[in-house]
Amino acid sequence: MKKTALFYIIFSLIFVFGTNFSFAANESKGVGVKVFEKANPAVITIYNIPKKEPKTENDIDLPNGPELRGGPNDKQKQEPRGSIGSGFLIKKDGYTMTNCHVVDGGGDIKVNFNNNDNTLNAYDYEYPARIIGCDKLTDVAVIKIESRNGEEFPFLEIENGLVKVGERVFAIGSPYNLPNTFTEGIVSGLKRGRIAGPYVDFIQTDAAINQGNSGSPLLNTYGKVIGVNSIIFSGNSNGGSGGNIGLGFAIPIKLAQSIADELIKNGKITRGWLGVAIQEVTPLLAKSLGLGKLRGVIINDFVKESPAKKAGLKRGDIIVEFDGITIDNLPKVVARTEPGKKVEVIVVRGGEKISFTITVGNMDNMDGDDAKIVLEKKKDVPKSEPKKQNALSFRGLGLGDINAEDRKNYRISEDVSGVLVKTVEKGSKADEAGLKPGDVIIKVDDNSVDKIKEVFESHIELPLRLLVMRGGQTRFIMLMH
Repeated sequence: MKKTALFYIIFSLIFVFGTNFSFAANESKGVGVKVFEKANPAVITIYNIPKKEPKTENDIDLPNGPELRGGPNDKQKQEPRGSIGSGFLIKKDGYTMTNCHVVDGGGDIKVNFNNNDNTLNAYDYEYPARIIGCDKLTDVAVIKIESRNGEEFPFLEIENGLVKVGERVFAIGSPYNLPNTFTEGIVSGLKRGRIAGPYVDFIQTDAAINQGNSGSPLLNTYGKVIGVNSIIFSGNSNGGSGGNIGLGFAIPIKLAQSIADELIKNGKITRGWLGVAIQEVTPLLAKSLGLGKLRGVIINDFVKESPAKKAGLKRGDIIVEFDGITIDNLPKVVARTEPGKKVEVIVVRGGEKISFTITVGNMDNMDGDDAKIVLEKKKDVPKSEPKKQNALSFRGLGLGDINAEDRKNYRISEDVSGVLVKTVEKGSKADEAGLKPGDVIIKVDDNSVDKIKEVFESHIELPLRLLVMRGGQTRFIMLMH
């Protein structure tokens, strides 16, 4: 009797849980189907077709012959399709969001609408489109599809709420020119700000994204856009195929929408600008500078005639506050500041806080030589180099004075003085710190160095804070015990 009762209890539990799991599976399947059917009509394939070269007098038109198609030796000449990407409509009058790298390059832009079963319908043919604006710093672009008969287009809703790690997401696009490709995953991470420059904190997802998905929407379970798929880490290394490995990155839709709105209104993005080359202050660097718990960015160099330089900031200053905002991502904060605005900037110099008033510049005005980092020139720079060169082995570094041959080999300009890194011992602390042959050590801690004897005589105890120039740009490197 007891065995019979136990059997019925176990059977009942299995039946109940089995029914629940089955229900959950059916519910899960239903969500994906609903999202796809809702969003897919507003997702397009984008072709960036290279413009044809004009015919020359040497070009000859030949009569058409019989067509031979198929097989590995098919040599049929086809119309070039150029690069392929994806996009999605954000307005019924044809405004479409995509990536800048999809439509940039000067080609003719054509788009295809794709319906669920790949049969012809009102939208399943090619439309011309024109570029409204392209912002390379965020990789957001807007194109406008030219309607044929004044028709209105389907468009996607934008999610205005928060995105959370673990949230279920979907992607629709045309990877490898396979339209209607629908994939599923989760939000794997947020605020991935070091993926491609300082202006975007990407959403990370494991939803399958491949070549051709660029510009496609990342959707939540309501079919609303939470991001614009832009970058993948592929399996190119170690002989891989270059395809998806579960590391995809999307531009958050709030940022993308603000960029798109400005592009539609003005055709370009206006950003504030300070004109400094900066470096993050790491805990080790902060300790060497005596910052305590303060964090910020350290100025390595200046752009010619930059607002920061004009206001009196110096190389080595640590910017800890900008316009009342504690520094987290300086380029992004400055970029969204209106050019011409006067702001208070607080820096730490020599252990003390100093306040400066800076008139924010316009990044759009910086082109060519004006945008290049320039060095603080020293008044007395020797034109000739001594024939006899000193040398020193120091903490895994082979150091020497800079001679004319060094300047030529490492492209070190005449106005740069310091101590040259000749060699770096593999596995040494210098190697671990990232020093390389050709680096020029300009400062050790707060002291300038022009000759290697100064390093040997005055700066032999570790750790050391080195100001190093490499490839025309400077940065601080900590040489540890």
